[in-house]
Amino acid sequence: MDLRQKTAEVCEKYGTKKKFLAEKLGVSIYTISRYLHNKTNLPPEKEQKLAQILISIEENWVE
Repeated sequence: MDLRQKTAEVCEKYGTKKKFLAEKLGVSIYTISRYLHNKTNLPPEKEQKLAQILISIEENWVE
């Protein structure tokens, strides 16, 4: 599974908002949307930070 798919899955499963991810990464919501729709790439350092955020969301999720 690539990072785009994982991001979309986490957004759907945990209700994570694009706005939250954008704020954490220091990018616009537009950039996140374009990334998720395979229109653009994030810089490698932003992708690494995104991966860390997704792992943190999954590890700390409490129902």
